[in-house]
Amino acid sequence: MTRTGINYEGRDPRFAAAVLPLAEVVEVTPDAIATLRDGRVVIPEETLRELRAIARRTPVTLHGVGLSIASADAMNESYLALVDELMLNVDVAWHSEHLGYTTIDGENLGTMLVPPRTVEALELICERVESIQRRYAKAFLLEHVVNLFPDPGGDSSAAGFLNEIVRRTGCGLILDVYNLECDVHNGLCNAEEFLEELELAAVREIHIANGTIDRGLRVDVHSRVTRDETLAMLRDVLPRTPNVEAVIFEMLGPYVGPTGVEAVAAELERVRRAAVSAAVGERPARRPMATGRDARSLRARTPALLEHQRAMRDLIQRGAVADDPYIEQASRAIGLAVTRDTTRGWRVFRLGQNCRFTTAMLRARGRHGEVLAAIDSVTSPFIEELSRAFLDAAIALGDALIASVARLERSMLSDEETVVDWPCDPYEVLGPLLRGELPPELPYMRYKTVVSRAMPGRFRVLTEES
Repeated sequence: MTRTGINYEGRDPRFAAAVLPLAEVVEVTPDAIATLRDGRVVIPEETLRELRAIARRTPVTLHGVGLSIASADAMNESYLALVDELMLNVDVAWHSEHLGYTTIDGENLGTMLVPPRTVEALELICERVESIQRRYAKAFLLEHVVNLFPDPGGDSSAAGFLNEIVRRTGCGLILDVYNLECDVHNGLCNAEEFLEELELAAVREIHIANGTIDRGLRVDVHSRVTRDETLAMLRDVLPRTPNVEAVIFEMLGPYVGPTGVEAVAAELERVRRAAVSAAVGERPARRPMATGRDARSLRARTPALLEHQRAMRDLIQRGAVADDPYIEQASRAIGLAVTRDTTRGWRVFRLGQNCRFTTAMLRARGRHGEVLAAIDSVTSPFIEELSRAFLDAAIALGDALIASVARLERSMLSDEETVVDWPCDPYEVLGPLLRGELPPELPYMRYKTVVSRAMPGRFRVLTEES
């Protein structure tokens, strides 16, 4: 029987109470639950405790974003360290990753790109899949990735490339129905041809989601409840995938609040009904997936893959166009602007949630864009690091009130007790900002806030006299 489930980013009591009891599988993204503490990427102990409790009643799977399995230089070892910690502390049913790359030369791209389907890329990915399978005694799945650029091409089709990875390594696949819809909408493939060629017996998990249309391209941002068309494709695909164990509805954590936990819970129930209504009785018999590895010797690698990925990085981040026909074509694609704007928009959205007061103050005084421009070179995927850079840039503006608000929020990110000076009553500033209003002009009077994790409410306000 196929289970239905949802992704969860941890430490959300309302989500845990309203949505998780409806889930038959809970998908966890290690990158999303990790945090930076003293410069180290860690999973908080309270999050591990919560996941252990969930795993005692519901299967927990891992679905990564930051492994960068297709990077020509190296996989992300800090991501694997997170998986090590989760495998040690939580009963994980299986784990998975995206068939793409997010870093080059240790530099985060801020997005995920698909590799060209060359022999070099195939052999690199297969070696890494096998190393991951040796490292963890759990089933490992790969998911195809949405592409906003022209097809990078290669020695096989997109489905054929996935099939060959499965044949050589025995790994499983995630079929993301919405990803497929995106590629179809963006003119990169034909859905039926892709499904006819793909080894559907290797599909262990199906994902559904919804995103946005930007300048004519369908973008995979997991920000909305599912379209009826996506559920219709799910009902078509599910009977053709004999080994599917779970259907997962995905929504990024920051979009849960604007959507509402009740709406997310209702969507999970709608997904369950769609899965149940699929022609389960007509599904083909379960077939064994391909196992083993092709015995041919590995070819010596050339730098072609690395050169391609560096050129794509330089194009997206620096506007540099390499002397290469594909890069020149990509430089003219609408997807370049969409990728840049989506990456920037996601950064602005997350900073607005994590640095709410400072963002409101900066916008009120017309200096938000100035601060964002000052941190353009910060490419960390961790919101804590981005937030510190954003708050430091706000403090550096020299506006006393903005600086006090930013220092307060920066202190909230620290484990140490901190004292923040104010030029006026902090409550007269924070209260209006909480209500979405602008603070009034206030008379000068010295105040302080003492900030500490050990303190009820995290801070207390002191007047000059106290």
